[in-house]
Amino acid sequence: MSNTSLSSTYTLNIFITIQHAYSSLMSVLNNLKNIFWECI
Repeated sequence: MSNTSLSSTYTLNIFITIQHAYSSLMSVLNNLKNIFWECI
């Protein structure tokens, strides 16, 4: 029982981490795009 719940918690943490990394990446790409347009 505890093993299953631990596993699902671990999976959820991985999912949240990936989602956070993805949003951070999108934010960085957005900033780079803005800088790029200002240079032009």
